[in-house]
Amino acid sequence: MKYLAIVLACLIGPAYAQEQPPEEKPPEGEKPPEEGAPAEGESEEEDPPSKAPAAIVVMDPKKILGDLTLANAAKDTTGIDVAVKEALAWSKGPKDETLVEPMATELATAIKHSKGNWGTLNAIAEALGELRSKDGAKTLKKLALKKEAKDESEERLQATAIVALSKYADTKEIEAFGEMGQSKSVLVAKAAYTAFGSYGTAKGKVRRTCAELLMKRLDAEFPSSGGQGGGGGVSKEKQERWAEVSPAIVTSMKALCGPDTQTLNDVENWREWWKENKKNPKASAWKDEDEKESS
Repeated sequence: MKYLAIVLACLIGPAYAQEQPPEEKPPEGEKPPEEGAPAEGESEEEDPPSKAPAAIVVMDPKKILGDLTLANAAKDTTGIDVAVKEALAWSKGPKDETLVEPMATELATAIKHSKGNWGTLNAIAEALGELRSKDGAKTLKKLALKKEAKDESEERLQATAIVALSKYADTKEIEAFGEMGQSKSVLVAKAAYTAFGSYGTAKGKVRRTCAELLMKRLDAEFPSSGGQGGGGGVSKEKQERWAEVSPAIVTSMKALCGPDTQTLNDVENWREWWKENKKNPKASAWKDEDEKESS
């Protein structure tokens, strides 16, 4: 057996050596690849880092109010800006009603210390619209219902204040919104027309009043070379203004006049619809929800 094993080793050994491929050697001047390194043409992929779950920020309205009060007292514009933006974020969620009026008062005070800080001023106006407070309404009226703005920054602030004020849906402001629609500023006019949509859930009589004002503005804004505008061509400026303000008018009209008007987009269609429904108090567009349910 011992001699048999020796013979087999002598026979198998050379055959095994012949089957093995020759070992590849790197060209001169190159180092052999390290053990475990990716082969040429392959990329070493790493597992993507796991993302930590986003932290839930819990807003403390009392702290925000305290920070804003201190910043106002110190006339700290940076501190005011930070606190105002936090107040705006808080105003868009569930609110502690006991803090609404104090927050609105401090926001109104912050306006005095934020002249020229347009981002802060717009945030204040927006927050006051969300808070729907008595002091907020008074402040917004001063910002929204004023004469022509001096520049685009003032126009944007006025437009923001108009939309914010409309969230109070006070019927006393309806005529004022109609007047603001006559502004030379496209931004201000568009905001005024948008404001009418806030009365979409008001009583039928109120909605009909709003719709009547809007239809008057639609006729005045429409770039027609004849009719109310008289003879002559239509200026490029009037055409561009119409392109900007007409979507706001139509959107608010749909909000005021109900589901039967949702497919109306053409001016002539609106004029025809208005002719049939404006003096008809029994039209479905002017019925209140309780009347619709009982009918």
